[in-house]
Amino acid sequence: FSINKNPPKDGYKFIRYPDSFRACLMQVCNSGWCAFNEAHKNMDQIRLHTMAVPEYMKTAVKILFQGNDEVVEAHLSDQLENIRVIADDCLALADTTEKRFTDVINIIQELLEACVNAEHFYGEELEEIKKKLEESKIRKQTSEEAVKRSKKAVKTMEEELEEARETYKQAMDSIPSGWNMVAMDLVGAVNESFHCF
Repeated sequence: FSINKNPPKDGYKFIRYPDSFRACLMQVCNSGWCAFNEAHKNMDQIRLHTMAVPEYMKTAVKILFQGNDEVVEAHLSDQLENIRVIADDCLALADTTEKRFTDVINIIQELLEACVNAEHFYGEELEEIKKKLEESKIRKQTSEEAVKRSKKAVKTMEEELEEARETYKQAMDSIPSGWNMVAMDLVGAVNESFHCF
């Protein structure tokens, strides 16, 4: 279903497929997977970078305890610079990871807002559909009652037709056939001739 019922005036900033909720969920899933994958890779890089820090720290401590100011000035800054570069690299990797998760959070928040907004409009449509469904039920009930009345009328007509057939058959059966008519005419003629004499 679409969550694009009442989009923001400026459009969606993070959701790419507002016409398909399924596509939005896939976008969240894919963004989440990318964020976790990025985090996994970056944390591994941070682990590898920070493995060198203890050696730089040991070297820095040795330089400090030598007590020679010239050696401290010459070599301590290099060790501290190496540690600073590692810290900056680790910070950049952590920031990249945070940005990925922020993107996922933004997509989820915008999707949630769109769903709440769409729920309102779908709620109105749902009420309209419920009204139409109720009207359909009433029409169906009326139609069923009309069908029952029609069936009853057809049954009554069939009974009347059957009665008419029976009456017609009886009437046809009571009409004398051709030979019966001849015999009746003959009997009538003989009877008349006896009356004449």
